[in-house]
Amino acid sequence: GALAAPSVRHLFNGIEKANSVTIDPHKWLFSPYDCGAVIYKNPELAKEAHSQEGSYLDIFKDEGTEGFNPADYQIQLTRRVRGLPLWFSLALHGTERYTQAIERGIELANNAGDMIEKSPYLELVREPSLSCVLFRRKGWQPDDYRRWTYKNHQEGIALVTPTKWKQGTTYETVSRFCFINPDTTEGDIQLILDTMA
Repeated sequence: GALAAPSVRHLFNGIEKANSVTIDPHKWLFSPYDCGAVIYKNPELAKEAHSQEGSYLDIFKDEGTEGFNPADYQIQLTRRVRGLPLWFSLALHGTERYTQAIERGIELANNAGDMIEKSPYLELVREPSLSCVLFRRKGWQPDDYRRWTYKNHQEGIALVTPTKWKQGTTYETVSRFCFINPDTTEGDIQLILDTMA
């Protein structure tokens, strides 16, 4: 998804050299969890890899005047079309709406990083990266993060889950923002951070 954001497109320099690119659109492209896509530089190579043989499939092999046969480019045959929600959303909303939403997620992550740096009781674990922000509450132990997560979720404030940050050979429990919803506000972020005071 982030490839659609001009502000971070440089992070993908060299992607044009790949023979194929896998897309997992369930977050920033707002698709169902099991939706996925592969973009091939040379679709004929994909056809060679995925095309299946069987007399009952022969009728579908006639691409001539009948058109493109998607069964030759993936292995699932009769499974539902998991990519349809993504295609439909792109067709309906256009790429510019996605670009705006993704840029907003990046902006929220950077703004959250600034708020955390200004807080006397919080610390950034690392600089924000795309939509993700890792931060710690000074003095907290793993159980503190767990209780805080459950309390905020039960009170309907937010679901911000703890994660692990590797330092050398040890893992530290920290908190993690991942901004996907473009309707999130800076006020929402401050409200969440204030619950850690």
